[in-house]
Amino acid sequence: AVSKINKKCNVTLKSLNCEYTTTISCLVLQNITGDLPSIKVDTKQFNIPGNIKLADPSFYQPNKIDILIEADLFWNLLCVGQISAGANKPVLQKTKLGWIVSGPVNIQYPTKIQCNFSENIDIQQQLFRFWEIEETATKALSEEENACEVYFQKTTTRDSSGRFTVSIPFKDSLHKLGDSREQATRRFMSLEKRLQSDHKFKEQYIQFMTEYIELGHMSKVTDVNDSSADSISCFLPHQGVLREDSLTTKLRIVFDASAVMSSGCSLNSLQMVGPTI
Repeated sequence: AVSKINKKCNVTLKSLNCEYTTTISCLVLQNITGDLPSIKVDTKQFNIPGNIKLADPSFYQPNKIDILIEADLFWNLLCVGQISAGANKPVLQKTKLGWIVSGPVNIQYPTKIQCNFSENIDIQQQLFRFWEIEETATKALSEEENACEVYFQKTTTRDSSGRFTVSIPFKDSLHKLGDSREQATRRFMSLEKRLQSDHKFKEQYIQFMTEYIELGHMSKVTDVNDSSADSISCFLPHQGVLREDSLTTKLRIVFDASAVMSSGCSLNSLQMVGPTI
């Protein structure tokens, strides 16, 4: 059976034996599991000292399970104090809720076994939509998509370190780009104003760019004024996208290959568009 979860609540737990109390957040289920223990346990098999206070005085009687606590709370409930009933017998453990009994007992268990699975409806629906989006219908490739795939197969190589080198599939001459440096410089000057006013943002920006250089993703241009016929330069504007809620990289640098150059073209517009992978 599948337990569908669409409600949650806060529950306050209080000890029957002391002043201990705590509040936890719980998911609401129709049923957690079957009655536990599955059959009545004969407590004559082990001696429980009369001076201890049990968290559940009727633990040996089959009964419904009202709540399933998380491991973090369980370990927090444990106290110093443990009594062994003997070999192959239960152990009595002291907790903030009272003493609990756990371990092997000599009973004949029934053959019926129950296993519960919890399903979060929201997550299930999101995953279902995700796979729907990811599924793409099989279709014939266009002429450009075919050309792009052939180019990819012909030019992709792998170096001695195991890294793949992929050439950019251009569909037109890069000479059509025109001047790209002026716009990139103008946008960098605008970016620099923000870097000067936000020191934390500047530190993260420098750290990201430094890491890019160290990883070999980019290197310093030695001659930006090379005007030879074979030399083609494209200066890409870049900007920082800051996500404070990110658990890994809070700042990500985005290079704008869609920026339109003096010719009216962008680096992206001169590239072939391959098939959806």
